[in-house]
Amino acid sequence: AQFAAKLKDGGELAVVAGLSQQQAQAAVRSGKLRAMIVLNPGFGEARKRPFWGEPMHIELGVDPSRAALASMLNGVVTKHAYEGFSEMFADPAAMRGQVRDSMDLMRKDNSVAPAMRPVFELFFRSLDSMLGSLENQPEQSPGAQPPSAPSPSGSGGERGDQATDAAPASGGWQPVLITTKEITGQKRDIPANSFALTFPQGIIWGMMGCALSFAITLVMERTRGTLIRLRVAPLSRVHLLGGKAIGCFIVTCSVAAMLMVVARFVFKVQPTSYPMLILAIACTSLCFVGVMMLLAAVSKTEAAGNGMGWGVLLLLSMIGGGMVPLEFLPSFIKSLSVVSPIRWSLLALEGGIFRGSDLAEMALPCGILLAIGSVCFLLGTRLFRLD
Repeated sequence: AQFAAKLKDGGELAVVAGLSQQQAQAAVRSGKLRAMIVLNPGFGEARKRPFWGEPMHIELGVDPSRAALASMLNGVVTKHAYEGFSEMFADPAAMRGQVRDSMDLMRKDNSVAPAMRPVFELFFRSLDSMLGSLENQPEQSPGAQPPSAPSPSGSGGERGDQATDAAPASGGWQPVLITTKEITGQKRDIPANSFALTFPQGIIWGMMGCALSFAITLVMERTRGTLIRLRVAPLSRVHLLGGKAIGCFIVTCSVAAMLMVVARFVFKVQPTSYPMLILAIACTSLCFVGVMMLLAAVSKTEAAGNGMGWGVLLLLSMIGGGMVPLEFLPSFIKSLSVVSPIRWSLLALEGGIFRGSDLAEMALPCGILLAIGSVCFLLGTRLFRLD
């Protein structure tokens, strides 16, 4: 409880309390939370006997798309974990009790080699004697620094895979063990590989290029009179614009599908859910069809459409995480990113590729993509002029 309070009050983390481990893991997997911290059973007892036995085991679960966060979180947790040892050394009387408990545990530990027992006896007795001397000293003056905890020989802050015994006989004093794992929709809670984290951005850039190409083509057909000649045929406005929209939808879906084929067979990316991936690609394509129609409607010339189109799409990509991950952007840009379809496209594609999102979790990003696409398409068709 004291350690959890330190994390909440430290100021480095925005802690969400009241979740079970399963709820926290689901929130991290779906991208609602950035990471989770698990204090495994026995944490409190291990904190009372730092010199022998199992270490304080802290488990970190992070969103794999925010890999840089893992190292920063590891540093924050390590700092607060070792701060507790400095506090314990400031109370020699309580510390002596912990040392004596550790000495009793050592004597009952059958795994300790007989030749090492005198060494550990000497260590604990010397430490007990030192603490006794500190206990008998007069109280420190205000502002004086308490004795610092000995620096650990083990690297408890490294990204770990398995818990190990913290007894000195097992290879060094390691009172804190921090392990890190990535929370994904894969069966073993690891992404298929690092390419699974980058392909959603590649798919979106391919779709943006297709949408802009169709928008410029539509402007070109209008400025060169092609659309006027097409109106001689028994084709209505709905036929002309609808045909262009269907073509854009088919091409954007095809580009996304080809990129996923490359991802699957060349880079060994294994999507967690093909139905959710197909849904994400379809919704993202429909959104870009609407964006394409609006860009074509407001562009007067081909040059204007090319310049304005890339300007708008690059801006949306910049604030939506298509260029730089949202984690590294200022907070006001993160708030602004909700208006960018790129953000929701990334979340939808990630849900099908490595997050393992279900239909309920896909409802929000896909619904927003469809809403943006519908508004842009209706506005674009009303503003578009055939002559």
